[in-house]
Amino acid sequence: NLIFGHWASLGGKTGTSNIIAIDTGCVWGYKLSAFRLEDSRVFSYDRIN
Repeated sequence: NLIFGHWASLGGKTGTSNIIAIDTGCVWGYKLSAFRLEDSRVFSYDRIN
């Protein structure tokens, strides 16, 4: 797997199951996301102003 951030324009989507984008644009008013290695789960939370 490849896990990366710092590319918010993708919105967390890559179209490939083994490439995970975790930058979901929190700085632009969208969600903050994290990836848990133990079970490959992505968690996304609404931004707090």
